[in-house]
Amino acid sequence: MFSTLQSPYYFDAMPSMFMDPMFLTQEPKRRRVHNGPMRIPTHRIPRQRAPVPLRYKVTETDRGYVLSLHKKLPRDHLRHEINHELSVLKDQLYRPTYHYCGLFGELVEEQADENSLTNQAMSKLNVDAICRRVARQAFKDYKIELSQRGDELSIISHADGVAKEFDLGVNIDDLEVIGCQLDESYSHAVWNILLVKNGNVSLSDVQAPEEHQVEDAEPCEQDVDSQQQEQRLQSEPTVQEPEEHTPLKININFSQDQKSKQHERNSPILEEVEDEEVNRFRQLASRAPTGSAILEDC
Repeated sequence: MFSTLQSPYYFDAMPSMFMDPMFLTQEPKRRRVHNGPMRIPTHRIPRQRAPVPLRYKVTETDRGYVLSLHKKLPRDHLRHEINHELSVLKDQLYRPTYHYCGLFGELVEEQADENSLTNQAMSKLNVDAICRRVARQAFKDYKIELSQRGDELSIISHADGVAKEFDLGVNIDDLEVIGCQLDESYSHAVWNILLVKNGNVSLSDVQAPEEHQVEDAEPCEQDVDSQQQEQRLQSEPTVQEPEEHTPLKININFSQDQKSKQHERNSPILEEVEDEEVNRFRQLASRAPTGSAILEDC
């Protein structure tokens, strides 16, 4: 048998708790030089997505032009959305039922019929609403900017890497979003935008916002003013209107003598009107000295 005391033991002193931790690290004996190419970790580099292909179509209407943007959806994206909506409807429609079973009266849940539950969910499934929601989500990062002159249109999307400018060639007054939908193949999301041309805005569209702003500006004050006006009209004495069988007559055949007398009676005589400037001049002239003593002696 071998004794454990014969094997050598090496004891290392424990580091002091008051030493700086930088002295506890091992230092290499020689200087090390990296001769190979420097490599940057790949996880630090942000991945740039490839730009998503975007197709567009322009059609002319009475009010202007309709710009339709077509974006391809990911594969099976619509199917996943429909399955998710079905699962939500199943959870809402499912009503668990229990019955007593066993000697101790424990409750056992009855399993629902999957086919009947699926049929109920399919009857309440709104596919059009799901398609519109998917189309809106596809274009939620897109921004449309119209230049100040109205002849250039830019479409920007940071998520899809889209930055496109359209030279319209005509002046556009305003933009209106018609809506988002899916095409007939359910593989592309379509965003329809109306480009309203100058001078094609109807009169009703222009006057409607102004009337709405006037009504919403001071509704309380208008009601108070209308009530005060009604009370004022009720309190004022009514003016007696002339009867229909005695019409009001105005005689315009005045004689020349009456006109001359009326003119003399109403118009003042200019000679009898006293002038203030003349009176002030006379007062100042009366206060002035009559002469100089030196001149009189000479």
